[in-house]
Amino acid sequence: MNRAALLAGCLLILLSGTVGLPVPNYRAKSLVTTKQVVARRRLERAMWDATSLLRAGRYAQATPAFEALSKSALVAREFQIAARALGNLGGCRLALCQYRPALAAFQEARRLAVRVGDRAVAAKAAASIAAVYMATGEVDRAADWLTGAVAQFPSRALTSELPKLQIQLATLRAGQGRMPEALALFRQGIDGADRAGDWDLYAIGWNRIGEELLKRSDLPGAEGPLLEAYRVRKLHRLALETSYRNLGRLRLEQGDIASASALLDRAIDLSAQPGEPLPAWDLYHYRGCVRLRQGRLRDALTDLRTAVRLARTWRQSVPPEDASRIGAEGWIEDVHAALIEAGNRLYWKTHDAALARETFAAAEENRANSLRALLPDAAAQRPLEDLLARTRAALDGDTALLSFQLGEQASWLWAVDRGGLALYRLPPRREIEPRVSAAALAIRDDSRNAIPAGAALYGTLFRPLARRFRNKRRWLLALDPGLIEMPVAALAEQSRGPVYLAQSHVLEIIPGAAWWLDARSRPRDFPRVFVGIGDPVYNTADPRLPRRPEPLLAGIALFPRPAPLAPRVLLPRLVSSASELEACARAWGGDRILLEGLQASRKNAAAELQANPAVAHFAAHFVASPRDPANESIALTMGHGGEPELLAAPEIARWHIHAGLVVLSGCDSARGPALPGTGLLGLTRAFLAAGARSVAASRYPTPDDDGALFCVFYRKLSAGAAPPAALQAAQVQMIQSGGWRARPRYWGAYFLVGSQ
Repeated sequence: MNRAALLAGCLLILLSGTVGLPVPNYRAKSLVTTKQVVARRRLERAMWDATSLLRAGRYAQATPAFEALSKSALVAREFQIAARALGNLGGCRLALCQYRPALAAFQEARRLAVRVGDRAVAAKAAASIAAVYMATGEVDRAADWLTGAVAQFPSRALTSELPKLQIQLATLRAGQGRMPEALALFRQGIDGADRAGDWDLYAIGWNRIGEELLKRSDLPGAEGPLLEAYRVRKLHRLALETSYRNLGRLRLEQGDIASASALLDRAIDLSAQPGEPLPAWDLYHYRGCVRLRQGRLRDALTDLRTAVRLARTWRQSVPPEDASRIGAEGWIEDVHAALIEAGNRLYWKTHDAALARETFAAAEENRANSLRALLPDAAAQRPLEDLLARTRAALDGDTALLSFQLGEQASWLWAVDRGGLALYRLPPRREIEPRVSAAALAIRDDSRNAIPAGAALYGTLFRPLARRFRNKRRWLLALDPGLIEMPVAALAEQSRGPVYLAQSHVLEIIPGAAWWLDARSRPRDFPRVFVGIGDPVYNTADPRLPRRPEPLLAGIALFPRPAPLAPRVLLPRLVSSASELEACARAWGGDRILLEGLQASRKNAAAELQANPAVAHFAAHFVASPRDPANESIALTMGHGGEPELLAAPEIARWHIHAGLVVLSGCDSARGPALPGTGLLGLTRAFLAAGARSVAASRYPTPDDDGALFCVFYRKLSAGAAPPAALQAAQVQMIQSGGWRARPRYWGAYFLVGSQ
């Protein structure tokens, strides 16, 4: 991983330096000017001393020096020096993986530099902000900042900084999957560093090429660049920790376990030195993986426990934006997965119940943390100690929590109820995921294979459970990303009949036990209001769109009328969505607010959600976001630009609401990738992050009907049923109704995620 140290190493020199002293004006106020010059020189000496610590890699000692210098410079109103001190302070914090403080320092440095008109420092601060976002996995935002920084650099400064910027931009392009462009930029930056004799930057460039090729499993291609970086660092007596680490990873992937072990031992020894910037958790992770391969399970578990503990501290420093957290969680998912593998393999040999408790806590902590940190009341969250005990205490006698983790060698299922914890070993990921895809496709297409495929998947995942768990009426499901697309309610528990899971269990998907426990402590009382948003105006042919009055002098074109701009998003009207909203509101029976037609706007929807209604029901199109096709937006009524307004997931995630239930009634409303360590993205995650207790959505396209399933759902909800029980009742009634709505193709699309 070690992106922070590499990026910091590339940028620290960018942000260091001194500010030239102006010639004092002795003709006017000579005494004051002399004092100012003396004070400024004192600040310059302090800058020199602190920068010497920074260049020596003594970041922990340099940090307080730059903090004190920036404060003194602000008091003296020497804003240019303060900006440079803050930039270097940010560089120290970035090298120490303190991402939030680093980001704050760089942002303040940029603000001050802009204030005094220092374009070079402002541009360098912007490039450093890009480094923070890159270090935490938010590649697109990092690319935006760096592109802006390059445009801001004065031409004379850009020439000297160009190799550093090229290598940084190359790393970003590689992170965006643009590898040919990245390799060309890497070569340009390395050549520039070679001409300038900057051997540290030269080694960084080769090292990053090796890292990117290693990430893509191009082991032969990675070896040359990594060895060249090691050669230059050894020759010029530069820090070797990163080279030992990456060569250790390479040897691990090549199967040379003995060499990998020796190299990673050396990297850990060097990283233990005072002031070392490496995020040591990843070193312990890789060495733990080596020991797993060696069959040294207890030694591996010791290393991986250290890695998880250090990663927990590291993750707390990640900037609070959701995209940053998603990138960070994805990186440390592998650490938890390795600990779970080591702990569960050792449990299978020893049957030590403490190991099963430990791996359950590790899986659930990691599963929920990126979303858990985004809750509006995150500061009040309880710690994760005794997670299993608190989970058991929170479950009632008729509820079981089933937590899944898919792995390469084996997959795992933890089952928890008030009576205790049981751990089950399941087939590996490569066997389970094709069965999930086959069952989901068969159910969605209403094929003859739907029942057999669903029954086979049920047997794989749930048949191993002890009877006490299978007989629980209510199941809370914490799903691995590889299981997210599974239409769990439509799985056949037995093929004769058939009997579906929706008929025997109340099902609720949860983002993780830790998140579920936190959410249970949040407000549960909501105004008894149903907010319906639907049947928006999507095109200019809609008769509800106001028409402009014809000119009085018809037929006389005094001025040419501009041709109308074609909308970028062309959507048909959802004819049945208005009747769906009306029927659902009647079934709810309480107060209602319906936003239809031109009233179904982003502004109105946001305002009503801020009032924290019991229910917010969207009956609209759900479309891919223009900036992020993997995610989606809610298409609302046409705006002034002649195209539908898009309410995107990132915007929703920044809201602070306490709505009871959000229903996304439409085709593919749960669209979005499911990422390790993060779970399901898209609108479902966005509304949970905003503060909704539960979200109902669909896994695949559903017909545009009058909302028969949701009418039953809202009648049960209005009568006092919890959302999961209300959804189950609606699905069972659809099964019993006969006709096309009885097919799992219809009712099986819907699921509920949250904490009710």
